[in-house]
Amino acid sequence: MCLQQFLQMLSGDEEEHAILLVNYFLSIGKKAWLICGSAIPEGPTAYVLTEESQGYWVWNPSTGDHFRTHDTNCPLQTIGCLVNAENVRSFSE
Repeated sequence: MCLQQFLQMLSGDEEEHAILLVNYFLSIGKKAWLICGSAIPEGPTAYVLTEESQGYWVWNPSTGDHFRTHDTNCPLQTIGCLVNAENVRSFSE
């Protein structure tokens, strides 16, 4: 689904929400990355990472919930890759 369809239908999956959120953060001048990983209960999913003055936050783009990177309540369990405009950083086991 392209971004225009996503916005017209007002519905999309985790990846589309994450891409929209990371682009919003970038447009307001924040450092942001797309996370492809695995979370509970979603399974394979996409989250967003932002750099804040207090450290880094992980955002669930579907709910708007955010967590510090060391928060044990964060549902994100694994990170497969981080993506920004400059690079794709893959993490393999």
